[in-house]
Amino acid sequence: MVRLGLSLNGITARLQEIIWTSISITLLFLSVAFLVTYIAAKRITGPLLRLKQGVEAIEEGGAYERLDIDAVDEIGHLAASFNLMVGSLKKKDEEIMRHVQELSALNSVACAVNQSLDLQSTMQDALKEVLEVTGMKAGWIYLPNEDSSLFKVAAHKGVDDRFVKKIDLLEPGEGIAGKVAISGKPIMQENISGDPRISRGAVWDEGFKAFASLPLSSKETTLGVMNIASYDTHPFTPDEADLLHSIGGLIGTAIENSMLYERVKKQLEEIERAQDKLVRTARLASLGELSANVAHEINNPLTGVLTHTSMLMDDMPDTDPGQKRLHIIYDETMRIRYIVRNLLDFARQTEPRMEVVSVVDVIKDTLNLVSHLAKVANVRIVEEYRQDNSPLVSIDVAQMKQVLLNLFNNAFHAMPDGGDLKIDVTTSNGWANIHIKDTGCGIPKEIINKVFDPFFTTKPGTKGTGLGLSVSHGIIEKHGGKIEVESVHGYYCR
Repeated sequence: MVRLGLSLNGITARLQEIIWTSISITLLFLSVAFLVTYIAAKRITGPLLRLKQGVEAIEEGGAYERLDIDAVDEIGHLAASFNLMVGSLKKKDEEIMRHVQELSALNSVACAVNQSLDLQSTMQDALKEVLEVTGMKAGWIYLPNEDSSLFKVAAHKGVDDRFVKKIDLLEPGEGIAGKVAISGKPIMQENISGDPRISRGAVWDEGFKAFASLPLSSKETTLGVMNIASYDTHPFTPDEADLLHSIGGLIGTAIENSMLYERVKKQLEEIERAQDKLVRTARLASLGELSANVAHEINNPLTGVLTHTSMLMDDMPDTDPGQKRLHIIYDETMRIRYIVRNLLDFARQTEPRMEVVSVVDVIKDTLNLVSHLAKVANVRIVEEYRQDNSPLVSIDVAQMKQVLLNLFNNAFHAMPDGGDLKIDVTTSNGWANIHIKDTGCGIPKEIINKVFDPFFTTKPGTKGTGLGLSVSHGIIEKHGGKIEVESVHGYYCR
C-alpha cells in the first residue's frame, strides 16, 4: 500500500485568490456598467427634458428659446428640428403682433377721423393719430384750393405758422408732395438731406431728416397730400409703407365724407337764403301793391291842396306875409307828391332808365347832398377808392342815388356820437363793388337777416319807417345786382 499525502493549503489559497479576483472583476464591471449606463441615460434624458421644458415654456408664456445641444445622433436631429420650429413660431408670432399693432393703429386713426364730419377737425385728428402711430414729430396736409390750380396747407401739427407760411402754396408736380399729388403713390425717405426733390429750403432749415409724403385718396381719386417728418433718420420698412398707404386711404375717405358734408351744409344754407329771399320778395310785392293803393288815395287830395294853394298864391299880393307861408305849403306838398310818385314808380315795377356812368361820380354827387349833415353829425367821410379806378356801369342814376342816400343816412344814425364813414370801390370778375363801412355799434347777429324786411327798423318810431333798406334791396335787384350786409356787434362801440 502506497499512501500519498497532498497538502490542500495551496489549493485553498488559490481558490480564495480566484474568488476574490472574480469578485473584484465583477464589482469593477458593475461599477463601470453603472457609470456607463448613468452617462448614457443622462445624455438621452437631459436633452429630452430640455425639449420638454422648451415645449412647456412655449405653451405657457410664449418664450421662444433655442436649445444648444451638440450632438450628431437622433437627439441632435430632434434638437435641430425643435430650433427650426421655435424660429418659425417666433417669426409668425412677430408677424401676428405686427399685424395687431397695424390694425390697432388703423382703428385709432379710423376712430379719430370719424368722430366728426367737420373737415378741419377731421384733418387735425388725423394728423395727431398718424404722428403718434409713426413716432414722427411734425405733419401738414395739402388740399386743393377753390379752382384746384394749387395746393394749400389746410392743417398742420408740430410746426409753427412761420414755417407754414413758407410752404403754404404748392403747384402740382412741385417737390415731393406735388409729385405724390399727381402720381397718387407715396414717397418715403430715410434722410432727405440734399434730396433734389425737396423744392422748399424751409424743410431743410427746420432740420427735418426722415420724411414721408402720403396721398390722401378715395376711390382712386387723390384728394390731398399728407407730409410727415422727423428730426432723426428713420428707415421705413415695407410693412410701415403698407400701413401708411392704408392710413392715407382711410383719411382720404374721411376727408371726402367731410367735404360732402360741407357741400350739403353749404347747399342747405343757400336754400335757406333763397327761401328768405323769396319771402322778402313776396313781402316787397305785397308792399308794392299796398303802396300803389295808398299812393293813389294820397295823390287825389294832394292835387286839390296844390291847386288851391296855387290859386291863393295868385290872388295874394307878393307883399302879403302869408305869401311866404303859402310857398312853404306849396313846396312841401310838391315834395310829398314827388315821394308819392317815386312810390308809385316802385310799385309799378317800371324798368329803370339806364345810362352808363362812373360809379365814383355817382357816389361823389350823393356825398355832396349829405356833406352838411355829416358835419352836423360829426361824421368824417373817408373816400378810400383810387381816382384811377372808376368803373363804368349801366344804372338808373336817380335810383342808385336813392340807395346810397339810404345807406349813408343809416350810417349817420348808427353813429350818434360821430365816427368814420368809409367808402371804397373795387372791381372783381366783371363786378363793380361799392363798400360802405361805418364805425357804429353794429347789428346784433339775431336780427341781421331781418334788415331788408319791409317795416323792420331799429330806429325810434318817429325817425324810421323800416322801408329804406327794403326799397334799396328792390332797386339793386332790379339792376341785376346784390346787396349784402356784414357786421360785428359792439366792435366800434364807445
